[in-house]
Amino acid sequence: MTTRIAVNGAAGRMGRCLIQAVAQTEGLTLSAAIARVESSLLGADAGELAGVGKLGVEITSDFGAAIALSDVIVDFTLPEVTMELIPHCLESQCRLVIGTTGFSDEQKISNRAGRRADCYCFSPQHERGC
Repeated sequence: MTTRIAVNGAAGRMGRCLIQAVAQTEGLTLSAAIARVESSLLGADAGELAGVGKLGVEITSDFGAAIALSDVIVDFTLPEVTMELIPHCLESQCRLVIGTTGFSDEQKISNRAGRRADCYCFSPQHERGC
């Protein structure tokens, strides 16, 4: 079985690394690549952006469409963007892995209070990037 992975923050350095990792990992497929609505990279092929060749996945800003296509969203964005994404994932069957850093204490408490144990993993402390 293949796990369908969406990357939120796809246009950033970590997002590109995640796209590369998904493309190179057996059993995973890139289902969606999400960037900010004002990104100049919307519509670009995510694989080409990440340097792994054309994957046929266009970068979008549409959370809903990405969630509908995905089993898991890996989020490396900004706290405000993550906080906007969480309710969408809570309403769906899509799981969320949060790698975003810089949350305020209030945002961390909010993350814990609204969390379903089966919905997302909040792990914002990553020492080494790609």
